[in-house]
Amino acid sequence: MKKPPFEHYEEAVAWLYGQLPLFEKQGAAAYKPGLERMEAMAALLGHPEGRFRAIHIAGTNGKGSVAHLLANALYAAGYKTALFTSPHIHRFTERIRVDGKEVPAAFVLDFVNRHHALVERFRPTFFEWVTLMAFDFFARQEVDVAVVEVGMGGRLDATNILMPEMGVITRIALDHQQFLGDTLAQIAAEKAGIIKKGMRVVIGRRQAETTAVYEEKAAGQAARLLWAEDKAGMAWGAFLADGRRRATIQDHTTCFDIETPLTAAYQADNLLTAWVTFKEWMTTEGRNEEAQAAFRKGACLSVFRLKGRWQRLRTQALVFADAAHNEEGIRALCRQIEQIRPAHCRWVIGLAADKNLSLLASCLPAAKSSYYCCAARSPRALAATQLAAELQKQALEARAYTSVNEALQAAMHDYQEGELIVVAGSHFILAELPEALFE
Repeated sequence: MKKPPFEHYEEAVAWLYGQLPLFEKQGAAAYKPGLERMEAMAALLGHPEGRFRAIHIAGTNGKGSVAHLLANALYAAGYKTALFTSPHIHRFTERIRVDGKEVPAAFVLDFVNRHHALVERFRPTFFEWVTLMAFDFFARQEVDVAVVEVGMGGRLDATNILMPEMGVITRIALDHQQFLGDTLAQIAAEKAGIIKKGMRVVIGRRQAETTAVYEEKAAGQAARLLWAEDKAGMAWGAFLADGRRRATIQDHTTCFDIETPLTAAYQADNLLTAWVTFKEWMTTEGRNEEAQAAFRKGACLSVFRLKGRWQRLRTQALVFADAAHNEEGIRALCRQIEQIRPAHCRWVIGLAADKNLSLLASCLPAAKSSYYCCAARSPRALAATQLAAELQKQALEARAYTSVNEALQAAMHDYQEGELIVVAGSHFILAELPEALFE
């Protein structure tokens, strides 16, 4: 493989994928816990993570949705806003955005050429390197605030070198147990690692197993906890002609309607968490009176576009894409489908091999459902034949296909009016669909 310096962006990104262990593709082999590498590399770059204000978001499910909602609201309020999320769906540059614009390819190329020696010296993971790149870009762009999503966990996540002004922890579910723990309390303790001295932290919803974990951590850090469900409530309203949905948010001082493209019922907690976080931010800024109008405007914006969260794809058939990939996410997706009451649901589905296959299979409905099993082009992907065999053991109608797009085409061929097609199971399944379908 060619070595840096490179002339072209594509060469630089290919080198990163080839040189750095990537969790999304290699799983446990790419997991290197600890902040020592990040802190050492950041010091050599002049600590870019300390040159912008930040809101840090951890959690199992919902953190990506909350991050996008907050970024859109902050942008609507006039802040120069950065957003860091993972993984990407179609392009590497989707992970790093400022005011909705993806990091320029020229910056990625220049960053690799300037700092490639750090790879030889520290052997960082792919995620550590991309986090460092994002923080350097945000600092150079002189952003007003960055919304930063944790990659996995929190305490030992590469993003946790930040000293943010606010933190958010969304709902906890069982996922990545081999790294984070086997119980919700153990996982919550890892997520709570983002709580630092004197921080304001919004918790999306109380869960019996996790509440005491957050309270103990916050007390030890003299941090202020805000429980979103105590601060406000939300009710869904009507669907609009353009596909958006109306919702009403009410807290102790105000009640107002928003219109949002995030129409799934499971987004209610995320909308509420984003509102409580944003209102707290604006209140601290002395801009409380502007918060409602800015959030309403931000809720219907797509400056920072969120892909693959109950998103209707541009096909003649009724097709939705959803990145649900763990037990709680799959169950929430099933509840969403039940609300629609389709005559039949055709699932285009693929899973990572390190998931609890029998558990996830047990979450899937048999009635009025059929499964078009596929595998992403990833070393972590579960073979489509193995997935189909497990679903058949659970008495589900399932068949294996050689690619994601072959499975989708088969589902669309079988589709009849009144039915629904759902593409789910992994970000990497969605990534193999044509980007034009998400526009």
